[in-house]
Amino acid sequence: MPLSPGKKKFAVAAALLGLGGFLWSRRAGAQETKSKVCSTQPLAWNEAAVRGHIAGIRATTIAQGQQVIAVDIARQVAMMLYPEHTWPPGPGAPSHVVCVWDKIVDVTTEVIGPTINWPEIVNPLISYGTNAQAGKFLQVQYKIAPTIWSHSAIKKKPGVLDVILENANVPNNRNNRHALYKAIVCSPWNDAILTTEGKSGGTGTTLYAPVHGRGISMLPVHADNLQRMLSGRPPRRRATSGKGPSGGHLPLVWIPDIERGIPSVVVKSWPDGRSAVNPPQEILDLGLENVPPGSYGCDPWRQNAAPLQY
Repeated sequence: MPLSPGKKKFAVAAALLGLGGFLWSRRAGAQETKSKVCSTQPLAWNEAAVRGHIAGIRATTIAQGQQVIAVDIARQVAMMLYPEHTWPPGPGAPSHVVCVWDKIVDVTTEVIGPTINWPEIVNPLISYGTNAQAGKFLQVQYKIAPTIWSHSAIKKKPGVLDVILENANVPNNRNNRHALYKAIVCSPWNDAILTTEGKSGGTGTTLYAPVHGRGISMLPVHADNLQRMLSGRPPRRRATSGKGPSGGHLPLVWIPDIERGIPSVVVKSWPDGRSAVNPPQEILDLGLENVPPGSYGCDPWRQNAAPLQY
């Protein structure tokens, strides 16, 4: 499996410049606590104001579709509260200025955590068309959308289900194709983010689940969830029908991880025990956007929309 369980977080290092980067990584790596004694005098220290600015900047950053980077937020907070100084402090900066920076770093790290390198988490989980794989997302593309799920015996060439089973080194037979199809359409994550009622969308362009009466349109009616996740934003539900609204993107579909079983393939579990019918916990931690309250997926994986923790 491409990803270990739990929250895979990364300390800030490569994205930082000069001494500011050194200071930040030193603080994150040394795990210094807020109990460290230093004096900010003659600069005033107001932790409540610092926390308020952090929350405001973080919300604005997310609303603008940008990645939340802890060191950038800390720098902006310091500049807003102490504009007469340079942030991060450079060589030879007074001890009280360094103390203020250390405290802002501590509070920022506590509030939003270390910066997460989302491309490093998300990119290994993406597959495309002819290389579709179980345990990864499939980014649907135009050239494969109309016949994406068709079996080779019907379309005279491998469909995505055939490719997934062969890449998983399990027999490509009717039982396994049906079990894999059910796992995809019954995934609570796929259902919550991608489905709309019924089969609308046109023949060959909808993954339909009779068990819950909803389908995943293969048309460009979805949010650009790959780019959203790459920037640390939650995937968003956009489609209201199989054909609209227009102006969207092709779906990013989660392909549950599978293994051989009797009489057909079964869905595997992540190392932390959670079912791989949903993406790994790192992706679930992003949350969901614009998903109405309710039950998603189908038995045996049915669950409520928030949070998807099965």
